[in-house]
Amino acid sequence: MIESGGMTASTMPNVSDNNPSSVLLEVIQKHYASLYRLALASLDDTQAARKATAIAFAGFWLEETRPPGAVPDQRLYELALRNFHKKESGHLPVPVEFANIEPDSSWMLEPAIVKFNQAVDRLGIIEHHLLVLVYVLGWRPDQAGELLGVSQKAAVSQLSLFHSRLCPLLEKAPESAIPSAGDLPELPKELGASADRRAAAILQARWPAPELTEAEIDELSRQIEMLAESMRQQRVTSTPYRRLTVGLVAAAVLLLCLTAGLGAWLLNAQGLSTGPQRTPTATAHGASTAFPQVTLLSPLTRRSSDEDIRQRWVESPSLWHSLSADVQTWRYGPLSYYGLPRSYRDQAWILQPDQSIVLNGLLGEPPGQSYLIAQDRVFRRSAAEDESHSEPWDGSLESLLPGEPLRSMIFPTTSRWASQPGEFRPVQTTSLAGREAVVFDWTNPGGQREARLWLDAQTGIILRAQIFADRDDQTLIDDCMLTSLALERSQPPPGLVTGARLGRAQPASGDPAFSALPPTPTPAAVPVDRPSTPINSAPPGFNPTGSALTFHFTRDPQVANATTDTAAQPAELIADGYNLGKTLFGLPWTLRCDRSPDGQRLAFNTASDGATPADDSVRWFNLSKPQAIYQPLPDLEAVSFAFSPDSRRLAVAGQGGDYRDSGVYLVDLGTGESRLLLAVDQAHSLVWSPDGEFLALIGIPEGQETESILVLHVRTSQLAYQSPPGAIDQTPADSPITAWGTPFPVEMGGMDDCAAPPQP
Repeated sequence: MIESGGMTASTMPNVSDNNPSSVLLEVIQKHYASLYRLALASLDDTQAARKATAIAFAGFWLEETRPPGAVPDQRLYELALRNFHKKESGHLPVPVEFANIEPDSSWMLEPAIVKFNQAVDRLGIIEHHLLVLVYVLGWRPDQAGELLGVSQKAAVSQLSLFHSRLCPLLEKAPESAIPSAGDLPELPKELGASADRRAAAILQARWPAPELTEAEIDELSRQIEMLAESMRQQRVTSTPYRRLTVGLVAAAVLLLCLTAGLGAWLLNAQGLSTGPQRTPTATAHGASTAFPQVTLLSPLTRRSSDEDIRQRWVESPSLWHSLSADVQTWRYGPLSYYGLPRSYRDQAWILQPDQSIVLNGLLGEPPGQSYLIAQDRVFRRSAAEDESHSEPWDGSLESLLPGEPLRSMIFPTTSRWASQPGEFRPVQTTSLAGREAVVFDWTNPGGQREARLWLDAQTGIILRAQIFADRDDQTLIDDCMLTSLALERSQPPPGLVTGARLGRAQPASGDPAFSALPPTPTPAAVPVDRPSTPINSAPPGFNPTGSALTFHFTRDPQVANATTDTAAQPAELIADGYNLGKTLFGLPWTLRCDRSPDGQRLAFNTASDGATPADDSVRWFNLSKPQAIYQPLPDLEAVSFAFSPDSRRLAVAGQGGDYRDSGVYLVDLGTGESRLLLAVDQAHSLVWSPDGEFLALIGIPEGQETESILVLHVRTSQLAYQSPPGAIDQTPADSPITAWGTPFPVEMGGMDDCAAPPQP
């Protein structure tokens, strides 16, 4: 069995003085097991890990032999980490198979170890690499941090979190349940507790070293030599072009390919557009550059008035030319939701006045969507929905960012605190994301705190925004924090460009091109707990139809950050403090929900948040039996639905597919039968007449290209009214809707709307 050795200060032998094959064999024997374990932690797939490890050796070997020379061991690991993000590493038609020895996996069933492994699963790739290097291979934290492109302080901080939060999970596991391991590495003094040694043993078993025979090692060496030769020939073919590229590093061209018909767009060293140059040439890798100097203003202080703050927000865009930002957002959900917050990450680069790149997704996961403005067009790509499209850019500065929370933080004049009446009350001065900050509470005219804002003292950019509930100024709804902010970079960070091109985040490595915007897959702050309400068993005969509801979800991060089945997550349904039982309900952040007028039924589904696909087949259940979930139209992508006034029927509007027309359907809740009322595109905003005879909606009828207001006679499926095309902003005076006395148009309600008792 190959021993897994850590990084040493030694150098590889000079191939000019040794037989090349023998030297390669020595390198494999010394480092293959370690690199394979790093690859396995990255890819979680043994075959992909074998391929990626072989390619790393081939690339290193090619570098060693052109020209021969002594290279520190760390270079091999740098090349490896650069390739480990590639799920399909290719090039090896028949990767070497390891000996098929079935390990004892009974230790994985111990509850404490299961909980520990689930916690490790929720860590990001960088953290996995750090754990392999320190807990499995025995590297020092400073060595590991140097390899991963992070500071020693950051590496130690992550290890301390692992030591204090995850390792104690193993204290309840019996010693007999801990898997047997070989010689464990000597851990740093601060990580030497017994729980850490248990963690090291489990991580050794989680990412095991391969067992290779001498014959398998020889075959692996032969394959790596063949792969290196193939790579060498490819490089020879492209040598003239590579030399030209090296000679023009300061003007390097990055090709950003947005898939699904968006075409190819050039990102050059002067920015994204091919128009006239507006800024000086930037240095390589998105480093700071010499923009025209801006006039520095007096910094904001705790004594700054409301007028001072709002004026600084107006001036803010003139105080910088370009910026890159990384934002983490914790969304705690509405007041009727009890569970963990959903965590997001936004990465953005802006070059005023007309260029930007934004990646968005769940924290610790690959981005779910990308947003690019270049050459006066907007390009959007949703990996979650597998959709892409482009449109002309409207030219406004704030539309360089796709929406909240980024837009209101970077361009504060777009925030509600800039336009709504209220006042700023100073709290403290501090620092955040390496910037001096002043903290203010924003209160409404009634004196209630609605937000706490961390303002960059110089630019007024909102570095952090905590949003509180309307009825409770102590309960958090959202918490948005900039974890990094870099000003005056005329090039986008290459890691962000690569992430946009590949549709996923670019891991940090030894290459400085990928460390301009290092990933932050773990939270920058610990989310606060929302206290649960007392829950009792419902008394006999309890009728919940007039009750206020709350929804208690399991406190599992994999539920709050679910990427599939967002409309079918386990929850306890509570009515006025009484438990009605378990149900499968939708996560609140994208929930569409309607409660029947009699308060007895709930209908719901979920939209896409950009990070996850929609779960938009409409579902409904009765409060008397919340375990029974009905899906009357499973193949309809519902965007709007509404209960009839008698609570016995459900109108559903949505997009059909191969076996169902798009349009508005009527579901009989007693029988489950459904029928098409009207074939219409993009139907939404369903509103019933008080007598239940008519249904109003907005949609595009056959033969039209724009929306109209439509009123449908439900019993006969005949149109009783149609407005002129495009007249949908307000209800026309001649429409029958005017006499109903009901709001129109309407938007779908969310969790709090379904939680509220029905109106009398």
